[in-house]
Amino acid sequence: MFLLSDEPYRRLRFDGRGFTSPAELYPWTLISYSYGKVLLAPGQRLGYLAICPNMPEADRKALQDAMFATQMALGWCFPNAVMQYAVRDLESLSIDQAALARRRDRLATTLADAGCDVLPPEGTFYLWSKWPKGIPSASGTGLPIATCSCCPAAS
Repeated sequence: MFLLSDEPYRRLRFDGRGFTSPAELYPWTLISYSYGKVLLAPGQRLGYLAICPNMPEADRKALQDAMFATQMALGWCFPNAVMQYAVRDLESLSIDQAALARRRDRLATTLADAGCDVLPPEGTFYLWSKWPKGIPSASGTGLPIATCSCCPAAS
């Protein structure tokens, strides 16, 4: 059984939190990664699918062959040439994590002050909250934050 670990946000960790990839513990792990997500460039489709080096050689080779054939058949899975040349430089780039943490803290505090139950993220750009009764969850129009963009989710 394969385990797919989606890890584009592994470098965006707050408050000194570390990250352990399941690949360190389970040999049949596949790691997906997206530079577009981690660098706040969502239109850039550049990333990779890594196969755990601890996977038995025969299984790893069979999976590599299957993934290559799939990528060739789909065709659209290749980034443009400029992005392919940029990969080496992109690996060392990072967004300003301190600024991102300040934004997280500001939004979490503002939502909590508005009566929301907030789950501060350990990393990434997302902040989950439970809205109090009386705030229209379908549109976010009752939220007393002028510059907040809300995306309602099913409860």
